Amino acid sequence: MQALANDSSLCRFSTADWRCRFTRLYLALFLCETLFSSSEKIKSNFTGQAEDRKIDPGNELHNLRLCEKEKISDYIARERGLATKCASLGLDVTERELAFYVVRMLTGKYAKIREILKTQREKSIDDLLEILREEETLQNNVGMPTEVSIPDLAFTAVRRQRQKRVCYFCRKPNHVMKDCFIR
Repeated sequence: MQALANDSSLCRFSTADWRCRFTRLYLALFLCETLFSSSEKIKSNFTGQAEDRKIDPGNELHNLRLCEKEKISDYIARERGLATKCASLGLDVTERELAFYVVRMLTGKYAKIREILKTQREKSIDDLLEILREEETLQNNVGMPTEVSIPDLAFTAVRRQRQKRVCYFCRKPNHVMKDCFIR
């Protein structure tokens, strides 16, 4: 055994070489451990940002409100856009949830129909869009009110004032140029 230890052919490295190799190995191990902990920190930070990116559109989808002069089709298009954005970030929003959010945020002139739609949860988003568009056209028709408070008012005609004809020659009302008495 002693003879094997003293044999220089078996022992290629000196103690200085062993120390140098050990130091290199220790540094490599230390660097790997530092890099691993750094990568874990980076991963946790990145994952946190990804979660934040999911939370923001989700909150916006839950709290998106119909603007005063906005058409209902534009509002539903915004809701669908946010749902698509959430889906691309990994936050799945079903069509039923989307319909729930649309109905929940209806206010103002859609308050009456909102109460009706709250009980009909099986409606798809396309059905809601159709119903709300009909309601929007009914409310936008000025000539045909949705409700008449006094029944006699429905049958009365408003007398229109006829535009007075003006002569192109003398600029006086109630006659035209061919019947003008000044000419």
